[in-house]
Amino acid sequence: MARTRDPLADTALVAVFAALMAVFSAFVPGIAVGPAPITLQTLAVALIGLILGPVRGLAAVLLYLVVGLAGLPVFAQGAAGPGILASASIGYLLSFPVAAWLIGLGAGLCLRGARRRLAAKLTAVTWAVSLLVIHPAGVVGLMVNAGMGLGAAALYDLRFWPGDLIKGVLAGLIAAVVHRAFPALAARPARGNRPSAAASATVGPSASGAQPSVPAGPSAPGAQPAVPAPLFDPSSGVIAPPPDTVAPPSATVGPSASGAQPVAPSTTVGSSSVPSRPAPVGSSSAPSVPPGSVASSVAPALPSDPPSTPAGP
Repeated sequence: MARTRDPLADTALVAVFAALMAVFSAFVPGIAVGPAPITLQTLAVALIGLILGPVRGLAAVLLYLVVGLAGLPVFAQGAAGPGILASASIGYLLSFPVAAWLIGLGAGLCLRGARRRLAAKLTAVTWAVSLLVIHPAGVVGLMVNAGMGLGAAALYDLRFWPGDLIKGVLAGLIAAVVHRAFPALAARPARGNRPSAAASATVGPSASGAQPSVPAGPSAPGAQPAVPAPLFDPSSGVIAPPPDTVAPPSATVGPSASGAQPVAPSTTVGSSSVPSRPAPVGSSSAPSVPPGSVASSVAPALPSDPPSTPAGP
C-alpha cells in the first residue's frame, strides 16, 4: 500500500469503470419483476468499490449517475434524464455512490493485512454493504415513489437478495484475481516526490556534515602531476634522471646476465652531449671532465674519497 498512483491513470480507470457500469445497467437485459427490475448494477458497484477503492470508486459511480441524469440512456432498460428521480428504483440508484465508497474502504482494510482468503473477505464486505446500505435505501425508494408500505416494500426487496448474494461472491472472486495480477491498483495517491533513503545517503554531504573527499593525484579533475627535479652527483659530474623515472634496480644495478657492464647514457645539455660514465671502484682519482663542459663549470671541489657507483641511468 506504500506505492503511489498516476492521476492520469486514475482518471482513465474512473471513466472505464463508469462505462462498465453503464454496460451492466442498460445493455445487459434485466429481469422485470415489478416496478424495479433485476439488473447487474449491484455487481458493477461491488466491482468498482473492490477494485478502485473508496475515492476512485465513488468518482466512477457519480460519473455514471451524472451522465445518466444528463440524458444518456445508461440506466436500467435504457432510462435516462431527470425523470429517473421519480422511478421506484431511485433509492437503489442513490445508494450506489455510498455503497461503492464503503466497499472500497472495506477492501482497503482487507488488502492491508494478510491476503489469505482474500476472495472470502471481499465477498463478506460486499454482502455487508449490500444488505446494510443498498437494500434499506431501496426500500425507502419503494415507499416514497411506489406508494408501498414498509412491509410490502421490504417483502418486494427480498426478491433481490438471492441474486445479490451470488453477485457478491462473483465480485469477490474477480476482485481477488485482479488484485493479485495488478497489485498497483490498490496503491495510494501520490503526495509529492520524496527522495529515497538510498538517494539521500549518496547525494550531497553525509549525515555527519562531512564533505565528500576528492581523490588526490593526476586522476583528480584539473590537478597537474608534480614533476621531480633531476639529481646532480658532484662526485661523478653526472646529472641523473628523477627517481620516478629510474628503471627498477633489478634491471639496471650491477652487471647484466651476460656479464657485460651497463652503459651509462649521455646527458644532453644545450648543444653539447656529456657522456656519463661510472668512476672505477677503488680509484682515488676523479673522472676527467672535458674542459668547457657544463659539468666542469657547476661541479664543486671533488672529494678525496672514492666516488660511489651511480644507481643506473
